[in-house]
Amino acid sequence: MISRYRRGVVWYRLDLRTADHPALTAASRDCDLVLPVFLMHEHRMRHPLTAPLRAGFLLESIAALQRNLERLDGGLCFRLIPTDDMLMSDPLAQYQDAVCTFLREVQADALYLTPQVEPGFVRQDSAIRDWCTRHGVAVHAIESTTTLPLASLAQQSGEPYRVYTPFWRNLWGRWQADPPAILPPPRLPAGSADWIASVPADPLPTLHSLGRNPGDAATNLTGGEGAARRQLTAFLEGPVADYADGRDFLGRDVTSRLGAALQSGCLSSREVIAQSAARMWQPGSPAASLEKFIKEVAWRDFAHAILWHFPETVRDAFQERYRTLTWRDDPIAFTAWSEGQTGYPVIDAAMRELGATGTMHNRARMLTASFLTKDLGLHWRLGADWFLAHLIDGSLANNTLGWQWTAGIGTDAAPYFRIFNPVTQAQKFDPHGVYLRRWLPELAHLPDAVIHDPLRHPAGLSYPAPIIDRAAQRQLILARYQQSR
Repeated sequence: MISRYRRGVVWYRLDLRTADHPALTAASRDCDLVLPVFLMHEHRMRHPLTAPLRAGFLLESIAALQRNLERLDGGLCFRLIPTDDMLMSDPLAQYQDAVCTFLREVQADALYLTPQVEPGFVRQDSAIRDWCTRHGVAVHAIESTTTLPLASLAQQSGEPYRVYTPFWRNLWGRWQADPPAILPPPRLPAGSADWIASVPADPLPTLHSLGRNPGDAATNLTGGEGAARRQLTAFLEGPVADYADGRDFLGRDVTSRLGAALQSGCLSSREVIAQSAARMWQPGSPAASLEKFIKEVAWRDFAHAILWHFPETVRDAFQERYRTLTWRDDPIAFTAWSEGQTGYPVIDAAMRELGATGTMHNRARMLTASFLTKDLGLHWRLGADWFLAHLIDGSLANNTLGWQWTAGIGTDAAPYFRIFNPVTQAQKFDPHGVYLRRWLPELAHLPDAVIHDPLRHPAGLSYPAPIIDRAAQRQLILARYQQSR
């Protein structure tokens, strides 16, 4: 068989795996030689919205990818693009120039990549595609960030879905009718390792060398494809059985903890769904829990589809009628929220969990987002940016959809008048105060009956008083929403 191209470059970004990687598989099939590359922009790694723990997870994942590609008779060329103060007004242009310069340097005939949905990635890919067209480099952009190609997850009219439930029915119906094959890791063509070794590369940096300091924050998550697959297997062999009934309970560890792996592309969502579906169809399996888990993975696809079709939602409300909604400006309240000092224990516990671990339970994410937007009346973008700056699994698509959903201004959103009560929610989903005692040791001595509302007990009077009167604030917030509507 004659190869289509002499030299092919596989450009890695948020797809840090070797299995179920259509772009890598296609390049290994089509090219005489294959050179995988990761070009890291120092600006992105130093950016305030790139959490230090997320940067560390990314570095671990790149190192694991490098080892896995070497096992496939290849390797990974890593380049660090230093911040250029002369171009800092447009770091995207600097990165695009570095990609095109690399392609020219290695005399690539073809470029293989996995498209991303973030608006910056979309603009970047378009510019690089134009350059490749002018310079005779073939471009193969092969989707694998979502379970099925985004363009195919549309209504019969061609219009994008704006509500999750019909989106899910379409995705799940198509999956059941024709499950996609999960691609094994491909062997790179003979000679690829020598080509890769001949190309100048940089050593993988450390958080310290990038000037990032996670402080006291620490995580037990490990980056890389192998670690992610082991995590998935462990979840499917145990905790998933309680997922449907237990996933909302703050003190129970029954979630998959795969968010960071999916965000970095250490696993494809197709592989996660394929393994889950295979178990769901086995006799005696916890089918309801497995289907619920698959639906949550599909929520990620929905978030990516919304951002792809409606990139303006990064900064603006999905529902246009709420783009005139007025928000309070209260830095003191925002600081109390971000530092876990609101006087509402479940909110404070969740924010302290985020600061300490770079993670937060999904129920807690909804409660803290509701409190910021609908109790404090602060702009959802303040909270969304804070989450991105601290979450290991920080994803622009998921984060935007989640914050707008909770604020009642997004697609498929919670009604504007639904305002989570942090006390009753904690009583329902952490009835014995397990979660609160873990993150608020100053309340650990209180009995279950009052730990959620410590000022009701003499021993809890030292806890900060609530920073707002929720009953009074509720009327003001609802009036703002009604006026915008």
